[in-house]
Amino acid sequence: MARFAAQETPVEQLEKLIPNLIILVILLLALLTVLTKFGWVHCTQVPVFNWCDVYCPYVEGGKSRVAVLYGTDGMGDPQALRALLGRQRGFTLVEPLEGTELSAGILKKYDLVVVEHFKTASTRQVDAIIGYLDAGGTVVWIGDAFSSQYVDEFDLLKAGQLNDSFYSNLVSANVTPGSKEWNDAWNAAKKQTWYKYLYNKTSLRGFDVLEDYLRARYNGTIKSAKTELKIVDPAHPLVKGLFKQFPISSEEFVRVYPDASGINLVAQVVAPGGVYPGILETRYAGKIIYVAFPLEEVDSPTLLVNLLDYLASC
Repeated sequence: MARFAAQETPVEQLEKLIPNLIILVILLLALLTVLTKFGWVHCTQVPVFNWCDVYCPYVEGGKSRVAVLYGTDGMGDPQALRALLGRQRGFTLVEPLEGTELSAGILKKYDLVVVEHFKTASTRQVDAIIGYLDAGGTVVWIGDAFSSQYVDEFDLLKAGQLNDSFYSNLVSANVTPGSKEWNDAWNAAKKQTWYKYLYNKTSLRGFDVLEDYLRARYNGTIKSAKTELKIVDPAHPLVKGLFKQFPISSEEFVRVYPDASGINLVAQVVAPGGVYPGILETRYAGKIIYVAFPLEEVDSPTLLVNLLDYLASC
């Protein structure tokens, strides 16, 4: 008589499925990790469960740290901006950082640096920002920040030493003052940073060396009522969910002349006097988002959330 195989019970069937389900969950978690790590999705966009509570401590090693870096003058209210950013993302650490505390070592601790109300900055402070960008750091640069730079004592002393060394080398080489070789050497020296610091001026107008990073030139502040923000690149993550054009409360903004070949224009400021770049993105080693007006005056929590989702993982 033929024997019939015993039918599996539901429990036995489940026991066989469990290893496959575990593998499937692991693969899904790995896929989510890759998508989040490379910025294709943000942890807040995963609807099934609170992915941020898993991703941030176990992948990123904790909360993102955001610095609101500010000085003593310039456009914007950094305290108000810090409060607004903190309310939008309670799990992100948003900390104040005074310009007097700025150093290369401190900047390394932050995943994102937002610079506002920092018009006057020293050459050393600017160099700290440059070092942070060169290392892949991300900066949100607002309004007239860094538009009035001065040469600090460290750079003046260094420039004097380089000047003395340059002069001594010419004398040691028996180059006669007033000769063609002498004039050629000094004409070449005039292109050096130390010569500019020592002989030309102790203050620098506009963004100076930072123009190469931002790919835009500073051209002053415009005061105008009834300004609006017009979205140019609606597919950009910064402006998703925003109306095509809407009013902003800021009555002043900075006019910059961007290099169109090196930037992504995200939005424009529309004023009675014309249309101007409002938000642009450029990349060096790290990302730079430039906003021509104070962010706290945009009256759009969505823009602030988008900004943090785009630039700060946790």
